[in-house]
Amino acid sequence: MRARFGGGREKVLARDRYLCRVCQASAPLVVHHRPASDSSALITLCWPLSEFFDWYPSNASGQGFTRATLGRYRSHLSDRRLSAASINLAIYALRKLASEAATNGGIAHETATTILRVPGARRSGVRPGY
Repeated sequence: MRARFGGGREKVLARDRYLCRVCQASAPLVVHHRPASDSSALITLCWPLSEFFDWYPSNASGQGFTRATLGRYRSHLSDRRLSAASINLAIYALRKLASEAATNGGIAHETATTILRVPGARRSGVRPGY
């Protein structure tokens, strides 16, 4: 059977050791494109970060990566009727992104601190077996 995407996807996943390059999650993974035309433009990301990077350019309103931007993205996820667990997974990955960006000088530590305080989605219901 022929490899999907000419085997390029598997090469990128192997190069990145089957881990998200930002938060080190091992699943679910997406090979994400960055603006360029060669294979170095491909990066392994977890699905929450890949979806955020697709959403961000048309929805950030020029504010950059801020608490307000993350709040709008959280609302976007809620509007899509994702489960609380899926929303919280996305928020966790974006908190990790903010922490890494602050550590590497990409955003101010104060901005990262406010992003880290964005609340997750509230879970409701009864857990089976309890």
